[in-house]
Amino acid sequence: MEYKTYKTIDEQIDYLKENKKIIVDTEDKHWLKDVNYISLINPYKEVFANGKNKEGKHIYPNYVNFKELLKVMKIDYEFSAKAYNDIRDFERKLKNLVIIEICNKYKHILNDSFCIQYVYEIKNFIDNPSDSTLPLFCPNFYLTVTKKGMYKNDMTNEIRFSLLKKIYSYGSSGKGEKDKEDSKHNKLISHYIKTQKIVPLWAIPNVLTLGEICMLFNMLDIELQNKICLNFGEPPINFDEVTEYKRLAKFSGKLEFIRNIRNTINHYEPVFPNFCAMIKNPKNLIIPS
Repeated sequence: MEYKTYKTIDEQIDYLKENKKIIVDTEDKHWLKDVNYISLINPYKEVFANGKNKEGKHIYPNYVNFKELLKVMKIDYEFSAKAYNDIRDFERKLKNLVIIEICNKYKHILNDSFCIQYVYEIKNFIDNPSDSTLPLFCPNFYLTVTKKGMYKNDMTNEIRFSLLKKIYSYGSSGKGEKDKEDSKHNKLISHYIKTQKIVPLWAIPNVLTLGEICMLFNMLDIELQNKICLNFGEPPINFDEVTEYKRLAKFSGKLEFIRNIRNTINHYEPVFPNFCAMIKNPKNLIIPS
């Protein structure tokens, strides 16, 4: 196994010139302090490479100035800034739509206008997962949608179970020590804990991540999923035909793609490699509607 050694900024500049034919001018040296080398060089080096040799290393045919790489990086940054705002708006809408449909279901089916019954349902399920009825809001807890229909997916059970425990913890006055501490920093959750002990379901999305909201969406019954999809401009789903599951599976794929891009941006990482990977694997390319 070959280990790579740590390089100082000056050593990185020498390495770029000798091994990748990238010339870094003195005025651009600060970029190697401002941005981690791995995030600055690795995502864009293929743009300047001409394939790979037998050892799998990139071939750089011509010397280029580091400023050319910075041009690509700045395009990445500008896209990330725009995408961040759009994803923020999308996340806000998705959270609201998911909780609207769930709360409507509790009100109309269980006559639970306070939307607090979910706490008791989750508690019962956590205590007796093999014998208990699933909470009303997640009838597809054990199922995953595919292009051919719904199938049982045991691989997601543990992470979904953890999500239910998190929702219960916040909803029931923050029983977990970590969640209890976190709830103090969320004014809305803290308010309901103080005033009524049980947090209404409509406040819970305030403490859920986009990934958790997407997971919650996937656990909803198909009718609610369809209603949410319609609000995002998706065509209505007719489940008399198996082919219609493809639309729902595609929307679920879009959610995962958006979640991945959001996480990449939030960690100050370039999004360029995500799109390069999809271009190399066209079947994974998702074209927004």
